[in-house]
Parts: sequence; C-alpha cells; structure tokens
Amino acid sequence: MGSPYLYIGLYLGIVALLWILSPTIPRLDRDGPVLIYRSGTFLRVVNLLGKRLSCVMPKISYVMIGVAIFFSFSVSLSLLLSSLDLLLNPLAEPVLKLVLPGMEIAGERIRFVNWIVPISIVLFVHEASHGITALANRVKLRSAGLILIAVIPG
Repeated sequence: MGSPYLYIGLYLGIVALLWILSPTIPRLDRDGPVLIYRSGTFLRVVNLLGKRLSCVMPKISYVMIGVAIFFSFSVSLSLLLSSLDLLLNPLAEPVLKLVLPGMEIAGERIRFVNWIVPISIVLFVHEASHGITALANRVKLRSAGLILIAVIPG
C-alpha cells in the first residue's frame, strides 16, 4: 500500500492521459478539466426507472427535501459544536477527516478498492436519482455518462 499522494498522482495521471487521448476515444468528450464518457446503457437504465417511477417520484421528492433539510441542520449543528470543542480543547478528536487510500483509520489501512467501490455506488445512485427526477418532471435527457474530474476538491 502506498501513500495517499501516490493514489492521487495515479488518478490525476490517468485522467490527464485520457484527457490527452480524448479526441481519439469515441464517446469521450472533454469540457475543461472534466471528462465525460457518454454511455447509452446508463441512459437506458435511467429512462426505464424514470418511466416506472414517474408517478411516485414527486411524492418521494417532497419527503426527501424534508429529510435533506433535517440532515443539513443536524450536520451543521454537529460541525458547529465540534468546531467549538476543538477551539476550547485543542487535543479533542476532530469530527471530520479526509479519507484517502493508504491512510489509516481506526488502525486499519484504507485499500483503494475499499475506497473506490463505495464512492462509485453512491455516485451511481445519486446521479441516477437526478435523471429519474428529471424524467419524472418531463425533462428529456439527451445523454448520460461517467464523469471524471481532473481537479480533486479540497
């Protein structure tokens, strides 16, 4: 296992190589530091789910807005309280930590696979939800695909 910087460098290297080769790769478009691989499969899945959930999705959306507001306030309160705790007690354990492959959390080293698989699942469900919600609101989708970002925030 390498350091987190090795994985970040590897990721950025792969994205840079794809960015350079993007004119020669079909369905791979670039828009600044963002690479978009347009996939018909993802669009078909979103269309299928959107049609099946079109009558239920508006109701689910209202519930999820309430859930999102609740968690936004609770997370904000938690961050505020933990920030105050850190200001008053500098030895206190921070609530947030950056989690990258190669780092140790609770004595366990984070492997790349154990890091990328959950992120990919959450990303897929999140983006599919955007597409399903758009279709439920009668917004026509032209394409859908995988996005690689050459800039890692943070």
